[in-house]
Amino acid sequence: MGVAVLFIIVYIIGVPLFILISLFKNRKHLHDETSVLHEDVHYTLGALYEQYEQKFWWFELVVIIHKMIMT
Repeated sequence: MGVAVLFIIVYIIGVPLFILISLFKNRKHLHDETSVLHEDVHYTLGALYEQYEQKFWWFELVVIIHKMIMT
């Protein structure tokens, strides 16, 4: 039971936190096509930010958290 609770907490907090850290660290390269790292970041994280405007790079976290709460 304790292990199950631990992994539930890790999943609920860990996944959004990992996404936030990944997007935050690479926010300068997300929409800057002249950046050297843009292709790598786009390949890795493109599905998380591509549909949003540049200033809303973080909004996918709101969607993920909303889905977790609804579930």
